[in-house]
Amino acid sequence: MFKKLTLTPILLSSVSFLAYGADYPEGITPNEIKQELPAVRAQQQPWIEQLTKPLEKPVETNTNQQNKINAVTNEDLLKNPELLRRLMIEALNSNNPHLLSSLTIAYRQYPHADPVLLARAEGMLARYEGDYRKAVKIYSELHESQPENTRISLDTAAILQADKQWNEADSLFAEVESVPNLPMEVRDNIRLYREQNKAENRWKVDAGGSITQDKNINDAAPRYCLPLGCIEQQPEDAVGLNYFVSVDKNAPIKGNHNLLFRGYMNGVSYYFDKKSEYDNAFGRAYLGWQYQNARSSLNILPFYQWQLAGTNEFADKPTKNHTFGLNMLAHATGVQTAFSHQITPRLQSYASAEIYQQNYREDSRALRNDGRYYSLFGSLAYRLTPQHTVFGGVGVGVFKPKNNIVGNRVNNAGNTRHSFNVGWLANWQKLGGLNSRLQVSRTNRRYRGQALNTDFEWERQFNKETTYIFSLSHPKISIGTFTPKLTWERRRTSSTHKWAERKQNRLFVEIEKNF
Repeated sequence: MFKKLTLTPILLSSVSFLAYGADYPEGITPNEIKQELPAVRAQQQPWIEQLTKPLEKPVETNTNQQNKINAVTNEDLLKNPELLRRLMIEALNSNNPHLLSSLTIAYRQYPHADPVLLARAEGMLARYEGDYRKAVKIYSELHESQPENTRISLDTAAILQADKQWNEADSLFAEVESVPNLPMEVRDNIRLYREQNKAENRWKVDAGGSITQDKNINDAAPRYCLPLGCIEQQPEDAVGLNYFVSVDKNAPIKGNHNLLFRGYMNGVSYYFDKKSEYDNAFGRAYLGWQYQNARSSLNILPFYQWQLAGTNEFADKPTKNHTFGLNMLAHATGVQTAFSHQITPRLQSYASAEIYQQNYREDSRALRNDGRYYSLFGSLAYRLTPQHTVFGGVGVGVFKPKNNIVGNRVNNAGNTRHSFNVGWLANWQKLGGLNSRLQVSRTNRRYRGQALNTDFEWERQFNKETTYIFSLSHPKISIGTFTPKLTWERRRTSSTHKWAERKQNRLFVEIEKNF
């Protein structure tokens, strides 16, 4: 099983001015925005993980050999067909796409060309050009007509695996591996392919935690003034244990079709400061269908979502300040679909859509906040160099409450958000492999109906939410076998309604390990 463990025992700084949900004028409590954010992050997380995967090594080309062939014309090669045939085989076996392309142009003109050799060349060129549908078709036909040809079988299996047809590739590799008197280097190569196949489809676990000194864990409102005076509430501080765990399993079915399970949960506990009433957690579990090939993936994943909270979120529960137990705050069922595509070797795209029905346990909260969420997200990423990638995306989300009218007024919990984000992932080779990530996002959120502002006037609420994230890590800086990552995060919300404005700054060290 592949696992990734992330621990954060070292706190550098954590300053928070968050103040969600205190005694607000009638209308929206910012707590509902806070509870929506984990769902937005969960929708975008697979894309971020995809961008941070290591770049596959390009096919190595023998340029010296290519230069020698360039000095020979097609006419010269056609006059010596045996030399042309040997060079074709050498180009096929040495993974030299440029040489193979040049030789194939000449070989197509040869009237007595070997159809099997020419088909091998055409199929391999299709693979190099990223046309795996054509490559798989050609090599599958070759394997059917030449089942005893070990080289064709190996190439067919390799192309099937590159096209992510996991079961078919592994079966063919196993078939070739059973051939008697197979050279040891060929067996070793087959073993590497089969191990890669298993690694891609085994259980993957990613877990971690961090310790932070959090301010205002009770979500006290910032100081704001009304016509009759100013309101100021006392924030609570505590040491929090932040944690997360994610599980992923891809189970191949047939061809490019798979069954995908994905689970995710994160949260924070204030158990050690005896303030567990402010604990909270969020989780999702997906199970559905996924289509994968060499350049694209498409999935449709029904999911169940849950949000847990300490007793502070419930008016009818006695305070429990020293417990790991949490209560169900809300749950949801929905479906997410996502599509990614490698447009060019440097440019890739991602799009995701989801819909889910959220239901709160408490009747008072459910009256305003039960409803349906719709969310769309799209992004493009461009690899400037093998070490530098830039990306940008846009998103739109709509919350439609179940009850459109509450208290003879439009339910102003409903809202529409429009967002964009940009980012830059870098690996600085001149600095010994220093890794950096910079990401900025902006969301404009407009609410339905009207809510009382601090001047006691009914006004439609409009928020601007901004987030900055910057992180650094270095492979040569480690604590034992753990690699630390320094992360700074800043969030800010400005609003037409002053009681909804927020600021949060966090600076902490994460420690990661893959095993």
